[in-house]
Amino acid sequence: MAERSGKVGCILTVANLYRQHRPDMPIVFHRFWADRLRGLLSDWYDLAIADVVCTEEEYETAVRQCEREGCEALVLLPMAYTQSGIAVRPLSSTNLPLLIVSTARDISLPVDMTADHLLANQMMHGVQDLTNALRRHQVSFEVLAGHFDDPAFSTKMRDALNVALGASALRTGKVGQIGGFFSGMLDFTFSETNRAGSIPFQIEGIDPRELKNRSDAIDTEVVSGYVTDLADRFSVSDDLTEMEKEMSSRYAIAMDTLMADLDLDAVAVNFLDAIDQKLDTLPFLGAADLMAKGKGYGGEGDVISAGMGAALATAFGAATFTEFFCPDYAAGEILLSHMGECNYALAAENTPVRLVAKDFAWGDIHRPAVPVFQLRPGNVTLTSISERPGAESGSPGFQVIAVTGEVVEAEIHGNLQVPYSRFRPTTPLREFLQHYSQTGGTHHLTLCYGDRVAGLRMLSRYCGFTFLTV
Repeated sequence: MAERSGKVGCILTVANLYRQHRPDMPIVFHRFWADRLRGLLSDWYDLAIADVVCTEEEYETAVRQCEREGCEALVLLPMAYTQSGIAVRPLSSTNLPLLIVSTARDISLPVDMTADHLLANQMMHGVQDLTNALRRHQVSFEVLAGHFDDPAFSTKMRDALNVALGASALRTGKVGQIGGFFSGMLDFTFSETNRAGSIPFQIEGIDPRELKNRSDAIDTEVVSGYVTDLADRFSVSDDLTEMEKEMSSRYAIAMDTLMADLDLDAVAVNFLDAIDQKLDTLPFLGAADLMAKGKGYGGEGDVISAGMGAALATAFGAATFTEFFCPDYAAGEILLSHMGECNYALAAENTPVRLVAKDFAWGDIHRPAVPVFQLRPGNVTLTSISERPGAESGSPGFQVIAVTGEVVEAEIHGNLQVPYSRFRPTTPLREFLQHYSQTGGTHHLTLCYGDRVAGLRMLSRYCGFTFLTV
C-alpha cells in the first residue's frame, strides 16, 4: 500500500490502579511507548500523542483533543492492562477510524522472567477486554498485533493507518455534487438518513451554472497557459479545434478552483443537468485532472462512488472511476469505460495519451476534449459500494464488493473517443457476471492497482460496512 501523509492521534492507556500504587510507572511507560511510536511513524505521519490516559475523563479529553487538532485516525496502545469501562463511551462518540495495537515491550519472555516482565508485557488482555466491549457496543475498529522490532509489523501498521486515513476521507470528507442524481439510476442512490448515520461525509450541492460562471471568469492568460501545457501532457489530435481546447481548458480550471474553494475531497457530475443548465461543454478533462491529483470522482451524480475514489486514492496512492461497460464473451473480458472520465496517471506506459474531441449526441454542447488511453496492464481491484440490502426497512448501512482480476494488454481500439481498457476477472466471465449481479454489484466502480482485498476488508471494518468479494 502507498505511504501517505496525514495526522494521527495516539492514545496511550494504563489502568488507574497502577498510577495509584506505582505513580512513576505510567510516566515511564508513556515515555517509552511515545518514543517507539515516533520512531516507527513520524517519517510518514504528523503525530499528536496525548498525555497518559488512566480514567474515562482523561480518555474523553484525549479523544476530543485529537479531534480538535485535526487528526484523521486514532492509534490506541494499552501500555499495560487497562479496563474497557473507561474507554467505551469516549470511543463510541468519535468518527475517527480506530486502530488498536496489541504489542509488548519485550519480543520474548525469558525463563527467568521477573515481576517487571509481567508488568511491562501484559497489555494483551486489556486489548481483549476492550475489543470485546467495543464489538458489543458496535464500535468499528481494527486490531494490529505484533512487536515493534518486527519489520513486517511496522509495514503492516503503516498500511493499516493508510487505510484508516482513507476511511476518514470517506466518512468525514466533503463531496461536491454538480447537478443531482441521474433520474431512475438507483444502484448508487441511498436514504439520506442512512448515509448520514453510516458514513457522514458532507455533500455540497452545486448548481451547474456555478461551473459555467467560473469558466467565464477565468483570465485569458491563465487559459492560454493551460492550453499550451496540453501539448506537453497529451498527444493532441489535429481534429481538436482551438476553440474546443480553450473551452475544455476553461472548464478544467473551473473544476480545479471549485474543488479548492469549497475544500472538496471529491466531486460527482450529472451531465444531463449540466446540459440542461446550458454549460458550453462537459468537464471530462477536468475530471481526469482531478483524479490524477488524487481526488475522487463519480459520474451521473454518484457521490458515493466519488467518495470511495477519494478514500482509495488516500489508502492506496491512486484510483480511478470506471464502469463495467460491455462484455466480450469470446475473450472472457469486460470493456471498462465511461463517457470520458478516467485517471490518465494510470495510463499504459510508453503509449501517449491522446486528447481528442468527443462527438456528443446527448445534448447541444461543444465537443468536449477527452483523454483517450488504456490503463496499464496489471492486477487490479475494483470496488463497488451501495446501500446494504434492507437499508430502507430497518437494516441501515452500506456494503462494499471487491472484485479482483487484471487489466490486460489490448490492441488499440481506434474508433473509440473515450478512455477504455479490457478487464479479465479472476473467475470465468459468465460465472463472474452472474455472481456479481446476484450479490448486488453496481455498474459504477472504483479501480486501483494491486490485490487490495485485505485493505478493503479493513476499510469496511473501520466504516462498519458489510464486505463481500466476487
